[in-house]
Amino acid sequence: MPDAKSADSCLNCHAWNLPPDRRGPHFNISDGVGCGACHGGGASWIGVHLSGASHKANLAAGLYPTENPGARAELCLTCHYGSSERVVSRKMIEAGHPRLSFELDTYSSMRIS
Repeated sequence: MPDAKSADSCLNCHAWNLPPDRRGPHFNISDGVGCGACHGGGASWIGVHLSGASHKANLAAGLYPTENPGARAELCLTCHYGSSERVVSRKMIEAGHPRLSFELDTYSSMRIS
């Protein structure tokens, strides 16, 4: 297995693995999963969000609708279950990665600060 700190197969779920040409001056892959990984890239919505605009205005500016259970499940499951771009292979499991599982209701009841 490649080094987990640089392997796309690891970083695609354990960090916000943007292509290098889309990384801003303060981007650091070692920050892991940040706001943008779930809420979408902030270039279009962060100014609106910081201005104190309504949630509707944030969504219109491109904020991902994590308050919508269907949209949240779809997004969460791309890492916690897998997708065509995010696959936990047999080799990864043999190397110690846990099997994928996810319980949306329990996860949704947690507060993340």
